[in-house]
Amino acid sequence: MAGDLVQAFRVSSPSKQYKDDSLGAGFWLALAGGVLVVSIAGVAIVLLVGWAWYTWGLLAALVVIGAVGIGAAYVADRRATRGAS
Repeated sequence: MAGDLVQAFRVSSPSKQYKDDSLGAGFWLALAGGVLVVSIAGVAIVLLVGWAWYTWGLLAALVVIGAVGIGAAYVADRRATRGAS
């Protein structure tokens, strides 16, 4: 009877029964790197907009930043149109 109990405990042991579904260190390092890059880019954009506002005033800064945004959208659209052909 004691042997049956030991055998039942071995079979139901979670260490061998369940698969490890952890994401791994590579995923977490890539996620941390992505968060770091996005954070640095966000700070750079805020500093650039603040500098333009301080230097040229609100209206001129909005015009220049809008022109840069429209230019970036134009380039992205041309690349997408060229790739679709």
